[in-house]
Amino acid sequence: MTRSTAPLRVSIDLGSSATRMCFGDAGAHEVRCHSTVFAPAGAPDAFVLGEEVFRRRLAPIEPLPAGLLSEQECAIFLRLLRAIAGSEERQAWAVLSTPSSGSADAPEHLARIAGRAFDRALVVPGLTLAGIALKDILTPARGFTLIGIGHASIQVALVEQSMHEPREIVHISGGTASLDEHLREELRALVPDLSISDRMLGSMRRKYASFAPSRGACLVQVIQKNHRRIVDIGQAMARSTAPLVDNLVAAILHVLNGTRDAAAAYGADIVLTGGGALIPGIADALLGALAAHELPVENVIVPDNAGELVMRGGFKVALMLTPEHWDVLV
Repeated sequence: MTRSTAPLRVSIDLGSSATRMCFGDAGAHEVRCHSTVFAPAGAPDAFVLGEEVFRRRLAPIEPLPAGLLSEQECAIFLRLLRAIAGSEERQAWAVLSTPSSGSADAPEHLARIAGRAFDRALVVPGLTLAGIALKDILTPARGFTLIGIGHASIQVALVEQSMHEPREIVHISGGTASLDEHLREELRALVPDLSISDRMLGSMRRKYASFAPSRGACLVQVIQKNHRRIVDIGQAMARSTAPLVDNLVAAILHVLNGTRDAAAAYGADIVLTGGGALIPGIADALLGALAAHELPVENVIVPDNAGELVMRGGFKVALMLTPEHWDVLV
């Protein structure tokens, strides 16, 4: 079979707690996705994927912290993603999501760096890309409020029924990263003088965070002063996760109370995307919390593949764009 020489289309959801990538040709043949990138310590330009990670005990590359784009680290990271996507002999054109910090300079800064790793690159707001992906799975009967629950921030936009690009995207602090310090203090109350890394906090949150009433035991192993014990952190996790719903309610009130008709036009349906939308029970918990406010909310919806919508939307954009669309001066 003849290998395609057409430019490879690449979509990168450059999250601050996870990076997702999808790539394939313009015919959408042999599309491949990766949600985690691993590399040997001290050799960031090398990489392995899948089961090889566990055999070689490699650590995941830390995704780029939102709003703190180190040019050197970002360039290495993007070159690694470029290498995963395809050989240097074939051009690769990439659509990247804007970092979730809301910084006005971040998109241009990222575009400049990405332009050195990929043959052509565009940077698009993540919530815009999620909205584009939603067109394939959601047929709204009215306007709705779209919320991206990211690691660094909560992003909110009002979306028309016609589902063109979302209106102005508002970035509000209080993403899932804001929960980690609560969890650290809760764990120290359980195990005095406990030292725990930020990476481990994030790992436990992704594994055990839940708003579902049927939450089971959340068991972790603690080794301290050469003694091993098993601790159930379920209650600590529940208390440290609870503020996320309060943050979401505050974000929704901020946007829907911004104008006189916003709540009536966009407040009946709330659609959640991003990694935080995958927390079990979050839709019911948010719907219950919103009942205490004078809003016309009827549904809180978590679409299928909510954590992948930005990546999927980026790939859809990458396939649609013609060569002249990529010629953007930055």
